[in-house]
Amino acid sequence: FDKLVFATGVRQISALVEGSISGKKLVSFSVPVKGGGKTLMILRATMWTDAIGEVVHEQPVPATWTVAVVDQNMIQIARSRDAARFVGQPATELTQVAIRAGLTTAYSAVSRDGVAMTASVARVPGTQWTVVRTLCRSKR
Repeated sequence: FDKLVFATGVRQISALVEGSISGKKLVSFSVPVKGGGKTLMILRATMWTDAIGEVVHEQPVPATWTVAVVDQNMIQIARSRDAARFVGQPATELTQVAIRAGLTTAYSAVSRDGVAMTASVARVPGTQWTVVRTLCRSKR
């Protein structure tokens, strides 16, 4: 991870990992510190996904919507509902297809629990993360 930041001179966000001491799920953000046109050192911040989940919960979304943040490996790193159950799990196949395709319109999907929903995806600016918003429609 550090080698990539030094080699590219570009900030990086780690994939979801489990903390070796806390056992909690976390991500790290690394930013190069440059001088004389080269990377001299790296500043890193580590954040538990619980903290990202708190930010998700603070967003003004209708109660019928679920919001999830998906990382560059298509893993859910935060979620507004059932976080304990879904954080660390991959996004559904259809959501992964939508993310890879750069879909910018709403699409019909089905949750892992068989619930019909309308979903949309949007990139988090400056990251490789995606926000997925879903509105449950009915039970299958």
